[in-house]
Amino acid sequence: MTIEFVDNPGVSVGNETVAYDTSNPGNPKIVFQIDEGATTANDVLPTFNGNATLTAMFSASLLRNDTVGASNNG
Repeated sequence: MTIEFVDNPGVSVGNETVAYDTSNPGNPKIVFQIDEGATTANDVLPTFNGNATLTAMFSASLLRNDTVGASNNG
């Protein structure tokens, strides 16, 4: 399994997309189209969680605290 984040100039914050690519069955990919430098985890999570194919197989969430206790806002 590979997860890719692709900077797409046609994508703006809040309009990210995700696809599950099985063209190589030995290495399926989750491919996000994002706005590099502007898209955050808070933008990617709803995109992921809105994809029925992905949520049938995986789950994703934002960890609110990292290992040293710092606040994570996405």
